[in-house]
Amino acid sequence: MSIKMNLDWSQFTRRVFIEAQPKEVFQQWSSTVALETWFLEEVEFQRNGEILNKQEIIREGDNYRWKWHGWEGEQKGKILEVLGNKSITFSFGQAGEVNIEFISDPIGCQLVLKQYNIPTDEQSIRNYYYGCTNGWSFWMLNCKLFIEKGFTINQKTNPLPDEIKCELINA
Repeated sequence: MSIKMNLDWSQFTRRVFIEAQPKEVFQQWSSTVALETWFLEEVEFQRNGEILNKQEIIREGDNYRWKWHGWEGEQKGKILEVLGNKSITFSFGQAGEVNIEFISDPIGCQLVLKQYNIPTDEQSIRNYYYGCTNGWSFWMLNCKLFIEKGFTINQKTNPLPDEIKCELINA
């Protein structure tokens, strides 16, 4: 028996339920101080060429620079849209765009992340579709753990050699 799958390599969606109100989850994705707590090593948001203070909430048109724990280089992009406590959309380099929704649910909040406009050449499918799918799944769970339990599971110290970085599930 053959199973035929028609995957759309240009986009994916990931979803996690978090026992918190959408406003609280939104806050974890919308300021430097929050993102540096559970997600990134270093975050910088700029508005009109000025660096935002660490507590300031992002707005449409802001630029960002992210540095990941244990990885060289940085990610730069633009905040494309912020709809109150409901969603954030941002450019994500060559990997397309990302929309994050914070949906009220009887449990608390559905955190829904959609990455789209992903290039569909073989290298982009490998790097952006598979790589980002795995990465976002981990980071969304890390966010859930931080909000619900107060701790994170990502590796923040002891940089590891490049040959094993893609094997890590707690990058």
